Amino acid sequence: MCPIGTYGASVGLTSASQCQACSPGAYCAQTGLKSPDGLCDPGYFCLGSAKIPNPTDNIMGKICPTGGFCEYGTT
Repeated sequence: MCPIGTYGASVGLTSASQCQACSPGAYCAQTGLKSPDGLCDPGYFCLGSAKIPNPTDNIMGKICPTGGFCEYGTT
């Protein structure tokens, strides 16, 4: 199974190293995903490998900057 923060778009993967990092603008909150769970929340932007829809760790993503406009799935 692909770990949280990743997904496996192909059938028959044999190791976690074959999983893809969750796409920028999306989040992968569960194990074993075939595609991302969904788009990141408005007011946030996701840089990749996000595990939640509203990351604030400055690694997976963060709050939209003051004066910015971040809709669903902003990268």
